[in-house]
Amino acid sequence: MMNGHIKDNIKNTHKSMIIKYLIKNEEFFINILDKFNNDYSKIPNSINFYPFINNDCIDSLIVFSNDGYFYPLIKDKYIKESSQFFIKNISKIFSIYGHLDIVNILLKEINKPYRYKNEYYVMKLVKKNFTNYKFSLDNYYCIHGEEKHFPKIKDMQFLYHKEEVYCDNSFYPYQAEMLSLKKNLKTNINYIVFTNDEKNIAVSKANVNGESPNYFQLGGIYTRKEFRNKGLSKLCLSYFIDHIFSKTKKKGIILYVKKDNTPAIKLYEKLGFTYQYESILCYY
Repeated sequence: MMNGHIKDNIKNTHKSMIIKYLIKNEEFFINILDKFNNDYSKIPNSINFYPFINNDCIDSLIVFSNDGYFYPLIKDKYIKESSQFFIKNISKIFSIYGHLDIVNILLKEINKPYRYKNEYYVMKLVKKNFTNYKFSLDNYYCIHGEEKHFPKIKDMQFLYHKEEVYCDNSFYPYQAEMLSLKKNLKTNINYIVFTNDEKNIAVSKANVNGESPNYFQLGGIYTRKEFRNKGLSKLCLSYFIDHIFSKTKKKGIILYVKKDNTPAIKLYEKLGFTYQYESILCYY
């Protein structure tokens, strides 16, 4: 077994092994593979690795970014060594994401207070399972989102993060998240539902958050509270998903939903999403 960080001078065969392992497990590493910008011949400088190699194959892997996002995909037999790695690098950690059972063990071993944690169901949709509810509502319309729509949805993005992601607004990086939203509107697939009146309010949205060779990650799914229970999320997602399966070559879509968000889970199941596993995101 060989452990260590992947450096620029590591053998090209090991770099190739890393990329193959990431793509083999792309549903888990979709946010990491998104940083490759569809060029999988070179590992971005912003990504680091702590691999566990057995019989000349990667057996487990911890991936982490320069800004402190850690993604451990490890087997039980590497828990002890992984815990030591995290303890050694605890000051660099902003968040840890992974399978619920593994991360919970790591959190106990690390034994350092965290800000908060969210538990999710990971769900997947493939084209053959998609139930298209594409329809129209007299008082609303759904369109492809663009950069020009930023002023209309920036407050919804904050409300989405407040309710679904950060939970603790004391350290919400507003400027960074708004810049990220502008970039997302410019480069990724977005769909937005507006009221069909003189106010023209943006009331529901969804967007691509990440991309791997075969999948998109669906995120930013949010409907204003005062407009819920009107079928607007179903409307938005139906147009969004139809776009993906009719205009791209992706095999499927991945999303994360809070375990206690029963209405959202029921909607995703109606659209054809199936349960994959439980995960957890812990912030320090």
